Amino acid sequence: MTTSHTIIAIEAPQTADFTKLLPYLERIGTVELRPPSIMYIDAGAPLHPKLLRRKLIILRAAIQTMLGLSIRIGAASSKSVSLIAARTSPSGGITIVNRGEESEFLNPIVIDLLPGIGRRTSTYLRNRGIRTIGQFRKLPQYAAVKLFGTSGIVLHEYSGGSDPRQLMPSTMHHETVRGRQSLFSLFKPTSPQSMPV
Repeated sequence: MTTSHTIIAIEAPQTADFTKLLPYLERIGTVELRPPSIMYIDAGAPLHPKLLRRKLIILRAAIQTMLGLSIRIGAASSKSVSLIAARTSPSGGITIVNRGEESEFLNPIVIDLLPGIGRRTSTYLRNRGIRTIGQFRKLPQYAAVKLFGTSGIVLHEYSGGSDPRQLMPSTMHHETVRGRQSLFSLFKPTSPQSMPV
């Protein structure tokens, strides 16, 4: 299951104090911080890919300027796919996975990047000839359960681009920041340009 929203994953190469950005980013949508270096934003309804890319370029520039870090951004219909998209982007890059193209995107990606797969599990799977997310997805679900218990169901779903998890809002007490709303209200649908994908 994926959401009917656009989920943006932002990853910094090192520990990042994303809390500085909360007053701005909460204007876009729900923000979830995953210390030390990952942040998710629920940007709302899907946008046309070209419009989304333009908005993400502006967002990336603003975040990089405020934090002084090069970040990677992924956008997709779920947390797991957006994180994998961010992690496969070059430093400073943006990867957008369009709705319906999740499996095609995930198939060639190394198994190590699937959320929930740690170093030990990755080695275990590689020793059994499973090197990509697509190869893991081809396993029958019962085989994934046999290997990993109930976690195998979740991993199998992630490998197909399905991720029912909702963002867990990260909030903090802050003063209202004025004068910057136009930059960070980018994703609020205000015109017919906000077209479903």
